[in-house]
Amino acid sequence: MELHDETTTTMRVDLATRKLVGELADEERATMQEIIARAVAVYRRERLFARMADGWAEMTDQERAAERREAEAWDASLADGER
Repeated sequence: MELHDETTTTMRVDLATRKLVGELADEERATMQEIIARAVAVYRRERLFARMADGWAEMTDQERAAERREAEAWDASLADGER
């Protein structure tokens, strides 16, 4: 995994976290920076999906049905190109 920026900074973490990141880096044959970047990317994705699930849960049945109909229409439209 490439880092997006050539500049770096120092970040304080507790010793247990530093040890765990180091162990993961050794296991993955990656740098500690890469392990942290991957972990942050996964966390960010988890938060996005959690917000999406929360939004879906807040929708009314009618709103969810409308979203499903729209998704089905897009699926049908995209499938037209497969023929």
